[in-house]
Amino acid sequence: MLEDATAFDIPDIVRAVEINQMKQSLIKEQFENRESIDISTNEYVTLSGMQKFIDEESKYIKNMLYGE
Repeated sequence: MLEDATAFDIPDIVRAVEINQMKQSLIKEQFENRESIDISTNEYVTLSGMQKFIDEESKYIKNMLYGE
């Protein structure tokens, strides 16, 4: 996926050429001999799941701060 990515200039920040150099460094040098990471137990987070988490944790933090 990274290999097929297109680099773009970000004016006054970075040039596409520099992004391509970083990309090639990542692909060919930094991660060349690393073993694959097992992602078989990863799960997708749904919007409703995030909303439920935020709601529950907000109540928990409020209770910790204000003792309700």
